[in-house]
Amino acid sequence: MNADRWTVTDAESIPTGEIRSVDKSIFDLRKPTILGDVINQVPGGGYDYNFCLPECTDLSKENFVAKVIHPGSGRTLEVFSNQPGVQFYTANGFPESGTEGIPGKQGKKYFKHGAFCLETQNYPDAVNHKNFPDSILRPHHIYYHVVTYKFGVQS
Repeated sequence: MNADRWTVTDAESIPTGEIRSVDKSIFDLRKPTILGDVINQVPGGGYDYNFCLPECTDLSKENFVAKVIHPGSGRTLEVFSNQPGVQFYTANGFPESGTEGIPGKQGKKYFKHGAFCLETQNYPDAVNHKNFPDSILRPHHIYYHVVTYKFGVQS
């Protein structure tokens, strides 16, 4: 993930306004990381945090956000956007394995950490934190949000 900082949240997952470096922490996903090796060490039982992307001065340009690889199948996902943040969520609210699970296609059951989301965005609760990127859309201004998801297969 192309993020060197993250927005700290309180016990209710509301941003406190603090922006912290990912350096030498469980939030440092800049190098390839096997999520199964670290996910149970993440506060809150998994990732559900906004990661801060490098500043994008040209909103018409998409910047690299993240790359995900599934080693077993070789499937890949690359994400690009013009937004300042990305919410990384790892299905922490799904039922624990050994329970009924969430039903999916063809009878497949989904469990805790069985899925993830990469949602490009402004920083959550930005309107209440002056140090976050401005999130107010003023009259006669245009909101422009671009995200590209590229799927592929490694050989």
